[in-house]
Amino acid sequence: MASIWKEDCACPKKKKPTCRHKPWKVRYRAPGGRGGKQLEASFKLYDQADEFAKKVERDKQVGTYIDPKQTGRLFSDVWEEWIAAGTREPSTLVSYRSTYRNHFEKPFGGRPIGGVTSKDIADWKRKQDENYAASTAHHRMVVLKTVFRYAHEMEIIPRNPALGQRQRGRATPIARQVKPTEIPTTGEVQALFEAMWGPLRASVWIQAGSGARVGESLAVSRTSLEAVPGMLKLWQQLTTHGKNEGKSRGAAFKDELKWSREARLTPLSYTVQQAVERHAEEFGTWGEHGWLFESPKYRDHPISFKSYADHWTKALKKAGLEGSEYTPKSLRHYFASVCIAGGVPLYEVAQWMGHKSTRVTETTYAHLLKDAHVRTMDAVEVAILEHARTVMAVKPVVMAVEAA
Repeated sequence: MASIWKEDCACPKKKKPTCRHKPWKVRYRAPGGRGGKQLEASFKLYDQADEFAKKVERDKQVGTYIDPKQTGRLFSDVWEEWIAAGTREPSTLVSYRSTYRNHFEKPFGGRPIGGVTSKDIADWKRKQDENYAASTAHHRMVVLKTVFRYAHEMEIIPRNPALGQRQRGRATPIARQVKPTEIPTTGEVQALFEAMWGPLRASVWIQAGSGARVGESLAVSRTSLEAVPGMLKLWQQLTTHGKNEGKSRGAAFKDELKWSREARLTPLSYTVQQAVERHAEEFGTWGEHGWLFESPKYRDHPISFKSYADHWTKALKKAGLEGSEYTPKSLRHYFASVCIAGGVPLYEVAQWMGHKSTRVTETTYAHLLKDAHVRTMDAVEVAILEHARTVMAVKPVVMAVEAA
């Protein structure tokens, strides 16, 4: 049991319980019986010491006891422990540290993690929702929740203050509807293909014809093309955190994709396959997997995102599309819109594009479904007619039997 005592002072005995000359001490053992570490805590008032002593014993009995020294650790200290606990890609670490500096350090960094309340997190979340896109705010909230979950599981805090943070009122979708002005026509895609710098030309139809993200398309190799006939295996993506002949950062490949972290297959039309084959014949491949796209500056090294963006801008101008809203992601939007217009089910589109869930696909592209209400009406009408046909086929037989 925890014991409460007070060091002797010069006050009369009757005044000792309320005087503040010496603190009240609570001496207790951490869980583990006599083998548990003996600890002390100091309080100005007896009532505070008594309440703490009771709480310690109660927490030990129900198994929720947390060492006060752990709850007093700064959020910044626990953040660094969480960062070091996992195996993460360099690009992911850079992203996390940037998020910490810009969004976590000021509101939470210098505070004891045990002192952060649900209200603190709710106030922070509200500001994020007001000032940033829904998907951006959602991603930061996921990171923050993960840190507090780690702290709770490691018995640094007794409860997780981020656990109950949910969207209040009408939920804001984490993905947005793509605008029609962001989707090029087939003619515009072809114009961009013809205007793109030769060694990068095939990347235009790889994105538009398979739904690959720009980083995935720039990591396409012979291995990607030969894995399954008629399919493109996307298993690598470009990252900005490699090494570039002595420079600390540069382009490199990593063997995992966004969201799923696993390879995926997507159909590759005959026309796109021919464009890729012509590229390989004209410009060759490089490296152990036979990558298609090489840096124009560094031999046997992938092209950087910045370099690709520069060539994209030049291609837009050359194709007469300089004033458009098109970005490389527009080619991915083109793939989705063509599939939906062709009647490909949304769950299949989500699979080919590597979306985390069909909810993302539905939110982003479902509004592109043309004449959906007409198809629904026709489906109901067909069901009714089939039922009527069945009834009419049975009725003459019944009438003939009754007449006999």
